[in-house]
Amino acid sequence: MTLVRTRRTFLAAASSSFLLTARGGGAPGEAVKIMDPATEFELIRVAAEKHNSWLPPGENRALTRKGDALIFASDRSGVPQLYRHEFKPNRIRQLTAAAKLDTNAFSLDSAGKHVQYFDGGRMMQVNGGGGREKRLFDLPAGATCFDTVEDTIVLAAGNRLFRGTELVAQAEAAISNLTLRPRSAGAAFLSGGALYYSALNGSAKKLAGSAICARWAPDGGTILYLAKTAALPEIREVNPDSGEEAFVVRTSQFGYFQCNGDASVFLGVSGSLAQPNLVLLLRTVKRELTVSEHRASSAAITRAAFSANSSRLVYQTDRTGKMAVYAMAVDKLVESTDEV
Repeated sequence: MTLVRTRRTFLAAASSSFLLTARGGGAPGEAVKIMDPATEFELIRVAAEKHNSWLPPGENRALTRKGDALIFASDRSGVPQLYRHEFKPNRIRQLTAAAKLDTNAFSLDSAGKHVQYFDGGRMMQVNGGGGREKRLFDLPAGATCFDTVEDTIVLAAGNRLFRGTELVAQAEAAISNLTLRPRSAGAAFLSGGALYYSALNGSAKKLAGSAICARWAPDGGTILYLAKTAALPEIREVNPDSGEEAFVVRTSQFGYFQCNGDASVFLGVSGSLAQPNLVLLLRTVKRELTVSEHRASSAAITRAAFSANSSRLVYQTDRTGKMAVYAMAVDKLVESTDEV
C-alpha cells in the first residue's frame, strides 16, 4: 500500500475518497481482519472504529443471498447514510443522500435488488448497487419498523399495522419484531411481549403469551420463537393457521436468535454478562459452538443474522462506545443452503 507522505497529498486523497463514495460511486473499503479474543476465529470489522455503523433489525435483510455484500448504515460522512460493502474486493459505496435516515428501518428486499428505508416521513427505495433514490409513499405518523416480501411492504406505527398506506390490523400495544410470511400473505409480530399473527385482513390473533423474538421458518409454514420460561429460554415452533405448538430446543441463556437458510442451525446471542457470546446451535443434535464474544450492552442490540446461503454471519456491538459491525465467514462450519 502506498503511504500518503504530505498533508497536501493526504487531503487530496481524502477528498477523492469522499467523492468516489458519494451518490453511488465506489472506493476502497475500511474493513480489517481481526481475531476474536475469545475463540480466535477470524472476524472482519466492516468500518473504521471512529464511526458508528449499524445493521438493520434482525427481521430485515443486511446481507446479499451469497453473503458477498452487506448493506449497513454509517455516519462516516457526518450524518447516517446507507452503504454497500463488498467483501471481495474490500470496497464501499454510498447508496443514499438521505435527509433523516432511520437507522432502525432499512432492508434489502427479498430479491436482493433494492434497498428500502425510512427517510424522515417517507418510505424510500434505491437500487442495491446504487443509483437514483425513489419515494414510494409517505409514512403514517409514528412508523417504526417494516418488512418486505416481493412487492408487499408491511409496516407498523404504534399499535397499527399497514400494508403500504392501507391499515390492515391493530394490536393492543405497540408492534415490534414485524416479519412477513414467506410465500404467503401474513405477518408475525410482537405486541406487549406476546406473539401475534395477522393474515392482513383486518384482524390479528395471539399465538403465544410470552416471546422474546420470532422468525419465520423458511417455508413459511411455522413461526420459530424464543420463549421465556422459568428455567432457560427455549426455542418453540407454532403453526399460525392451526395454533399447534411444539418444543424445539432449550438454549443457554439466549436473549436473541436467528435461523439459517433451512432452520437447521440457530445463531444465538447470549444475554449472560459472564459469557456474552454468539453461539451456533445445531437443531438436530442440540449442540452449541461459541464463535464470537459480542460484549454488547444487550443481546437484542447485536441484530445478528445469517446470509441466505448460510455462508456468513454479521452482528453489531457497542462494546467500544460506538456501534460497530462485524462479519464472519462460517461456510466451513455450516452447510450451504444455496439450493433452499
